[in-house]
Amino acid sequence: MKRRVLVILGGAVVLVVVITASVLSTGSSPLEVEVTPCEKGDVAPTVTADGLVSAKVAVNISSQVIGEIQRIPFKEGARVSKGDLLVQLNPDTYERDVASAEAYLKAAELAARQADVTLAQRQKDWERAQDLFGQKIYSQQQYDDAKLAVDHARLAADQFHSQAAQARAALQRAQDYLAKTTLLSPIGGVVTAVNVKEGEQAMIGTMNNPGTVILTVSDLSEIITEVQVDEVDLPRLKIGQESQVTVDALGGKKYAGTVIEIGASAHAGQSGLQSNIRQFTVKVGITNPDADLRPG
Repeated sequence: MKRRVLVILGGAVVLVVVITASVLSTGSSPLEVEVTPCEKGDVAPTVTADGLVSAKVAVNISSQVIGEIQRIPFKEGARVSKGDLLVQLNPDTYERDVASAEAYLKAAELAARQADVTLAQRQKDWERAQDLFGQKIYSQQQYDDAKLAVDHARLAADQFHSQAAQARAALQRAQDYLAKTTLLSPIGGVVTAVNVKEGEQAMIGTMNNPGTVILTVSDLSEIITEVQVDEVDLPRLKIGQESQVTVDALGGKKYAGTVIEIGASAHAGQSGLQSNIRQFTVKVGITNPDADLRPG
């Protein structure tokens, strides 16, 4: 369900936003234009548009790893603090990966240490061979064999150290993946949407396929409403302009507001009568939000 937003621009250049709940379906008849009685005074042209009430700061919580959703401790509407556990994925597979990576690293580091010992011994043999060759005690073949042995030992040590470095990197990756099975709240706020259930699978996003948005946390201390304003009316608006937002769904409850952003890029208007009209998105910050005013 979207919300219909009625924008009235008065002679005092005050933006008034009236929000009424209604269901918009495809193929519906053109929107009716609300007409106010003619009275003496400033002309107040009316613009009808679609809009949404939303939190200025809202964070979608998605997983960066694939896994079964094991626990979601908070329900929709619950208050959370920054750092609270929001989602726990089943860590079993990632814990096994960490254990395997730790074992591989241990073996790789042991092999690297043994290769260092061998290299040190071959280096001593090479130094001794040089001395004995200089004294005409070692033959050319013995000299060459000692040189070849130290070269091979050095190459082997380099390879084992490289494998150990790769094993450390693999362990770090495995630990990072394991850590990502625990999703903490990046902000304090309210859980405004829970889109999955415990036991379902969390999927990561790709270039052409967004990942699973598990839930949304919103800071309801700052609420905004987005309205679509026709290009011809845009010059009447300015940043900081005082506004009034009336929510019919709340019995005509009024909220003070301020224009905080005026879109720089135009887009096509609604289908039908307004198909050729360029519109701009205007954001109004609600200065006195309360618990009744909810995103959506």
